Order: sequence, then structure tokens, then C-alpha cells
Amino acid sequence: MTRRRCCVGAAAIGTCGLAGCLGGSTASPPPDPISLDGDKTDDWGGMIIGEHFGPNGQIFYAKHSPEGHDNPAWFHTLAKGLFPYHFAPDRQDCDAEAIYVTDYSAVDFEVTTVNGQAFISSHTAAETFGDAAGMTYVMESDVHGGMGPDFLPFSAASDADRSWTHTADVGFRSARSTRTSSRRTGERAVGRLSHPHKRPVDGVTGCIPVKATLTDVSDSLGAEYSHPTESAHKPNCAI
Repeated sequence: MTRRRCCVGAAAIGTCGLAGCLGGSTASPPPDPISLDGDKTDDWGGMIIGEHFGPNGQIFYAKHSPEGHDNPAWFHTLAKGLFPYHFAPDRQDCDAEAIYVTDYSAVDFEVTTVNGQAFISSHTAAETFGDAAGMTYVMESDVHGGMGPDFLPFSAASDADRSWTHTADVGFRSARSTRTSSRRTGERAVGRLSHPHKRPVDGVTGCIPVKATLTDVSDSLGAEYSHPTESAHKPNCAI
């Protein structure tokens, strides 16, 4: 199955505020993404990148280097690798010069079914990565990465919208009920944020614009939300 036909997503998050995670700004341009082939092992879980399904990522730090090699830190999963690593307590003061993730809008990805479970392809070439701050992420998808459910990044919001809409229309017996349930989950979580290191990002759950944080979504694959924002990306669906 190719990218235009994959059935993914029960929610999407657009991280136009991820730039706030990048610590400070410098006069020089950020480093370019590199290829993650060549048996590189994940800096969070130790798995070989490229041998497993799902999105990959890399982080260039200004004054911090991963253990055992120079920048960037590299990962074979986002939800259980890149984000937990970046938001770990001992790295809260580490400024990131650039964060790159697989851009599924830029590749002809495939979805493979193994023992009844769908998995999305892994891509390691330098040109398959894009700025994490410019992505829209499909969450709670029935398409897994290398370590289970993951965030599926698309630089084109319309691609993420299409993933959401296709699943809502085809993948569930009751699309309206599923969307409404996702919306209520987000509404119940309003006002729960308290951690001092939470980074706000604009996002959506179902079709309801909300404020989310990458700390929350990376911790549990279920976004916590604070206050609604009109600037958040809204998918092309109607409840």
C-alpha cells in the first residue's frame, strides 16, 4: 500500500510551536540532516536504525553531544525515542539547533501488514528528513512504527488531513462517534498542564483546535490539552 492509500490516524497534531523547543537562535544556519544508514543505533533504545519500521529522527544540540558519537543524536522512533530523549530531565537545559524527522509527504512510503498489524516504512536518506517544527503529526494511528504506535509526520497538512478523513470515513464503523469521543477526551484534559518544562504547540484532536505539549504526547501517545486557539490547524472534516 502506498502513501496515498494508507489508513491511519484517529487524531493529528500540528506542531507549529515546536520551534520553542529549539532553545535559542544563532546567526549561523542550522546544520543539515544527515543519512541515518550504516548500522547506526538509536541513542535512546539501542536498536539499529533502518532495520525497523516507522519514522526516524535526529537532533543537533548546540552544547551537548550524545554518548559515543558526535551530533546529531539519532532515533528509530519518535514517540519512544526522539521526544522522550529530548525532554528527559537531564537535557532540559540543552539547546537544540535543529530537530529533523521523517517527512512522509516527501517519500513514497509503503504500509506493510505483518501478522494482521500494519506498519509504515522506514526511510534513512538525508533528503527524507524535514524540520520537525513544520510537520503535522498523525496520532493514535492503526499504522505502527518500529516500537508500536508512533507519530507520523507530514510536511503537507493536507496529507495528514487525508489520513484522518480516510480513517474516519472507512476505518471505523461509526466515524461520528469516534470523532466525538476524541473531542471529549481533549476537552476533559483542559487545564491539566502544570509541568514547568511543557512546551506549547498548536494542534487538534478530532476537529477541535487545542493547545497541546510535546511532553504530553511523547509520554503517553495521548495529548494533554490546555486552552483552545483559533490559530491551530483544523483538518478538513465535519462533526
